Formats: sequence, C-alpha cells, structure tokens
Amino acid sequence: MARPLKYKEPLDHVIKIRCTSKEHERFLDVAQGSGLSVSDVLRRKLLGLKIPDKTHILTLYAVKNLERRVFEVGGLIKRIYGESPACLEDISPLLREQEAALREITRLLRELRADDH
Repeated sequence: MARPLKYKEPLDHVIKIRCTSKEHERFLDVAQGSGLSVSDVLRRKLLGLKIPDKTHILTLYAVKNLERRVFEVGGLIKRIYGESPACLEDISPLLREQEAALREITRLLRELRADDH
C-alpha cells in the first residue's frame, strides 16, 4: 500500500460530495491502483501532488531493500579487512563493484523520488 500523507494537524473535518456512478468507479479504480484511500487520492489531486502507481511504490521499496543489503555487505567487507588487512587485493574488486552498485541504486532512487513528486 502507498504511504499516506503525513499531516501536522489532525484530519478532523469531513466533506461529503455527490458524484455519479462513473465518477465513483473512477475514484475507486485510481485508489486501488495507487494503494491509497479515495480520500487520499482526492486530497493529493486537489493539492497538486502526484498519485503514485502501486508498482512504483513496490519498486521503490525493493530498491531501498537492495540498498540496505549492499550496505550490510559493505559492513562485512570492512570487518574482513579489519581482521586481515593483507587480503586488500582480494577485497578491492568487491569494493569497486559495491561502489558502482551504490551509485546505480542512488541514481534509481533519485529518479523514482523525482517521479513521485
């Protein structure tokens, strides 16, 4: 499910609107496709924010998990090097590969975040 907007103030007012059956179906379709509630979809639309696609959100989470895993591997490389500095020649290609992967992940995250707003 998409991340709901964070508000500084509580959402304590309710606005009821009348709409046609087709409009209601459209609201529901957009809400289901984004993983948001109908209220959040309408609120985002009125505020001029992008309504995310559910697959976009899932991709963003997957890339974030990949990024976390790359950092974990980096910690392991650092630990191995700390215990045996002589293996620097064996670790160097791994470090370069990890650095390239991190750059690519960072680029993808920036693109996804730019598309999200």
